Order: sequence, then C-alpha cells, then structure tokens
Amino acid sequence: MLGLTCAVLSGRGARAQVPPTPPEEKAQADASTAPQLHVEDASTAGSREQTETKTHAEASAPTDYRWLHGPDYRIDRLPVYERIFTTGFAIPPGVVGWDGGDWLATGAVTATTVGLMWPAGPSADVRLERWLIRQRGGTGDSIFIHAKTIPITIGIAAFTATTAGIGWAADSPEMLEYTSLMIEALGVGQTYHLLFKILLGRESPYQGNGQGDMHSLTKLSFPGGTPSGHSLSMWIIGTVAAQYWDTWYLHVLSYIAGTYFAASLTYRGQHFVSDVVWGSAMGYAVARWTVRHRSSRYRDSSNGPVQIDIMPIPIEGGGGGLVVLGRF
Repeated sequence: MLGLTCAVLSGRGARAQVPPTPPEEKAQADASTAPQLHVEDASTAGSREQTETKTHAEASAPTDYRWLHGPDYRIDRLPVYERIFTTGFAIPPGVVGWDGGDWLATGAVTATTVGLMWPAGPSADVRLERWLIRQRGGTGDSIFIHAKTIPITIGIAAFTATTAGIGWAADSPEMLEYTSLMIEALGVGQTYHLLFKILLGRESPYQGNGQGDMHSLTKLSFPGGTPSGHSLSMWIIGTVAAQYWDTWYLHVLSYIAGTYFAASLTYRGQHFVSDVVWGSAMGYAVARWTVRHRSSRYRDSSNGPVQIDIMPIPIEGGGGGLVVLGRF
C-alpha cells in the first residue's frame, strides 16, 4: 500500500524526460504486446482432454472413508473409542460453563428424581407403581410395549449397522458422522448409568419386595435399577439425530419416541417413574453435549482436537508449579 501510494503521488509531479524509442525497438515491442493466436495439434488437444477427464473423475470419485471417519469432519480427529473416553471425562467439568437454564433444568430433574425416590413410607415411586398395577389389563396393554434387554440391544445394533451401511453406500459423510456420534454418546451414557446403578444398588418394581430398596455396592439390580439404561439409550438415539440435523420434526419425533418408551417401561413395571425420569434426562444431556462438542456442524473454539498443555508457573515467595490445561 505504501509503495502504491508513493507511485501515485510521484505521478502527479513533473514528468521525467524519456528519450524517444528507435523505430526498430518500437516495432518489436508492438509485436510482443499484440494478441497471440494459439494453435495446438491433435495430439496436444487429446492429451489435454484426457487430463481434464482424469481430474474430473478424481474430483467426483467417492471419498475413501476410514472406520466412521471423514476427512473434513470432526470425527476424523479421533477414533470413536478414544472419543468415548475423552468425552466421558470432559462432560462433568463442563458444569463451570453452565448458564441459568442449565442449572434450572438440572435442579428440576434432580428434585423430581429425589422426590419420587424419597422413602416416605412408601415412596411416591411405589405409590405410582401400585396405581399402575390397577390400570393393567385394559387398553394400555395393547398400547405400551414390553421392552426386553436382548431384543432391544439387537435392535440398536441393527439400527447402527443400517445407518453406517447407508452412509458408506450413499457416500454420505453426514450419515457416517451421525452413526459415529450416536455410538460415542451411547458409550458415554451407558458408562454413566452403570456407575450410578452400581453405586446405588436400587431394586426395580419387580425385584426384591417391590419397594425400591437400595443396597449400594452390595447388589447390582441389572437390567433394572436406577437410572434406566433403556430410556437413556432411546433418548440418545433420537436426540443425536435431532441435534445433528436440527429439524423441527426430528425434535418432535425424538420427544414422542423417548416419552413413549419411558412410559412403556413404567406401565409394564420394569422401572419406577424416577428411573426413567433420570435416565431420559441423562440420555438427552449426553447426546446434546456430544453433538455440540464433537460434531463438525458446531465449529467453534470448543470444537477442536483433544489437547493437553502443561505449563510451569512461578509461585509468589519462591518456588514454582505446573498448570495442566485440557481441551476435549
């Protein structure tokens, strides 16, 4: 810019005296600046066409995706099993960045869950379960399904294989990324739910005396117990899709499907109401966090590669220490 300004300013001053150009040199200069006609023979033209065709074919060729990876997608930065590990550790510290809405939602779920579980001789969970028992045998039996662990697990595996297969067959990185994010969220959510289930050791309505007694680490009430892993899985599958493609009908469908499945679990006596409230909320939260921090659709400062920095810092009065900064 400075050079251009100086050149413009110097052009406004007195012109320098330039000697006249000889006729021969002027003719050569005119010939060099005249339009040139380019003529190529048949072999040259054919070679150029082959090169253009090859370049076009390379550009339109399907991308060679690795296992649930795409070169321009967030999922390419870490394999899915490593993301399950890092996401599992990254979500809890995220509470420091919560806003008022996050705290309000967490408080509402916590208050509802604890209130239903509270052993107020009997708990609200048990009272609701007794009421549901009186409703069975009617229209609800033909409306609500009886979910079983093995068929549900097979169904989730088949759905995952189907979405991955569609992604590869259609060369759709979006479908592959959805599948990868779903697997990641399911891995994290199931890990969380099993940790709480082991720590609490709570019985489901059909286990023990039906009062939802807690045995802590001395008993694992699987596949029952608190929270509900079935509800968590259904909410993760639907919420990942809704958050990833962000369409109103997917949001509505995910809410309807998740609520229906949770209602079926309580109607059939497989879980207390508090179990599905907690499991559903956990599934929604894990799925939403995973998409917004691991998806290529949310490219922001928090959507970068896993990075851990260790830096020395001085301490007042002498000495020093280390600061560990991690970004997941």
